[in-house]
Amino acid sequence: MRLLEFEGKEIFQDFDITVPDSFVLDSEDELPEAVEKLGFPMVMKAQVPVGGRGKAGGIEFVESEEEAREAVGALLGKELKGHRIDSLLLEEQIDIEREMYCSVVGDDEEGAPEIIISSKGGIDIEKIAEETPENIVRTGVDPSKGLKPYQARNLAKELGLEKGLFRSFSDVVFKLYKVFESLDCKLTEINPLVVTKNSGLIAADSKVIIDDHSLFRHPEFKDRKSRHIQNPLEREGEEKGVNYVDLDGSIAVMANGAGLAMALMDLISNEGESPAAFLDTGGGLSEQRMKDSLNILLKKASSDKKVRAILVNIRFMISPPDAMVKGFKEAMKDRSDNDVPVVLVVRGRKSYVEKAMELLGDSEISIFTDVKEGVKAAIEQPERS
Repeated sequence: MRLLEFEGKEIFQDFDITVPDSFVLDSEDELPEAVEKLGFPMVMKAQVPVGGRGKAGGIEFVESEEEAREAVGALLGKELKGHRIDSLLLEEQIDIEREMYCSVVGDDEEGAPEIIISSKGGIDIEKIAEETPENIVRTGVDPSKGLKPYQARNLAKELGLEKGLFRSFSDVVFKLYKVFESLDCKLTEINPLVVTKNSGLIAADSKVIIDDHSLFRHPEFKDRKSRHIQNPLEREGEEKGVNYVDLDGSIAVMANGAGLAMALMDLISNEGESPAAFLDTGGGLSEQRMKDSLNILLKKASSDKKVRAILVNIRFMISPPDAMVKGFKEAMKDRSDNDVPVVLVVRGRKSYVEKAMELLGDSEISIFTDVKEGVKAAIEQPERS
C-alpha cells in the first residue's frame, strides 16, 4: 500500500526527519487558513498515490491568493492518472541549494533491505544510475541486526560528502531505515532530499510503500487501503470485496475461488495465450457480488482492446444458482455497447448446474459444462478492432 505524500511526511516527522511547513487542504474554504500559516510563494501538490504528478499537471507553484484559488479550482475534485484528487498538500517553497536522494528498498532476491543513496536527486534513481552511476552508493542490511548509526555514517563517507553535511545526511539515512523497519515497508524514499542554503536537510517529497501482508500489524492503515491502490480497477475490486489483479493478456478470467481462477490461467497459458485479468469473487456468490465482479471485467474489456473474451468459471456446491444468474444477467444487460464475448463454464452439483443452464437459456453467451471446452471457446474468439 502506497501512502499519500502528506501521510509519508507525517511519519517522517514522527521519526524526526525534517519536512517543509505544510497544510493539507480538503476544500477551497480552507485556503485562507493555509495562506495565513504558509504565506507565499507556496507549492500545491495533488495527493494521489502515483508518481509523475508534476508532468501530469498535479503540482502548481503559486505566488498570490488569486493564483492559489485558480490552482485549487483546477486540481481539487479532478482526476489525475485514474485517481480523484480529494486533497492537496500545500507547502512553503524551499530555498534549495542542491538535491540528493535516499531510499531503503526491500530486495526480494536477497530477502533483505537495501539502502540506496545518491548525491544527485530530483529525478528517478534509474536515470541517475544510467547517467552518473558514480554518484550512487548502495549496500544491503542484515535484517536480524538492523542498521547501526556507524554504518549510516560509513555510507555518507563513501558518497564523499563534505564535512558540514556528513553527519546530518547519515542521520537521515538511519532514521529512514527506522521508518522502513518499524512499518514493515517495501520502500521508503526521499527524492529529493533538499540541501538548503544554510546546509539543512529537508525531505521535499515522500514515498512510503507498506507491505500489504503486514497490515494486520498496522490497523491505522488497513482501513485506508482502497484509496491507496494505484490501478483503478484493482481499487474498485478492493472496494467491492473481490480479489482483482490487472494483467496484460487477452483473456479476462473470473471464478468463485482463487484456485479455480488460477487453474483457468494455467489452461490458458498452456494454449499459448495469457490472462488479461484475475478475479476471484470470494465466498458467498450473491446477486450483487456477481454483478459487481462481471462489471469490473467488462470495464477492463472496454479500456483494453487486447481483451478478446471474458471467461467465467462458476462451481455450484452449496448455494443455489438463482442469485448468481440474476446478478450475471443484470451485468450483461447494463453493458451498453461493450461487445466483448463472455464465455461461462458452470460445474458442481448436477441439479444446480441444470438449473443454471435453464435460467441462462435466453442469454447471449456461450455456456459450457466442460472447462477445457470453455477455455478453447474463449481463446478462439477473434481479435477486437
